[in-house]
Amino acid sequence: MFSNELVDTAEYFSDKNVVLVGYPGVFTPTYTATHIPEYIEAAEEIKGHGADEIVAISLNDPFVTSVFASHLGGKQQINFMADGNGEFTKALGLEIDRSSAMLSICNKRFSMFIKANQIVEFKNLKSIWRLSIWISCMI
Repeated sequence: MFSNELVDTAEYFSDKNVVLVGYPGVFTPTYTATHIPEYIEAAEEIKGHGADEIVAISLNDPFVTSVFASHLGGKQQINFMADGNGEFTKALGLEIDRSSAMLSICNKRFSMFIKANQIVEFKNLKSIWRLSIWISCMI
């Protein structure tokens, strides 16, 4: 199912413990094959450590983001958000200009733990198992 509703992130994150995962783009080799699938596979473990929700976000339009989520089969485990205009990403200072490689403006790769609308911790983690340990320390 596709939804292109605008989300007020201050309201959305206000009463939750959220793991927010930024990835540079949909259907890129690394994020299709390993990075996002690792979060899908570890979703229950991550939630078992106190995260209410896992949200994956990138600077793509909502249409392609929805197709990407369906392709990965992870819509039941994590939520996917599109930051089509890059407003959220730019507000956090997490954009990167990859136009020299014909990739436009993208998210940097990141993981952050948001607790009641406050960024508690920010990481650029390369391993999903470290994320579970990290979350358990934040709760």
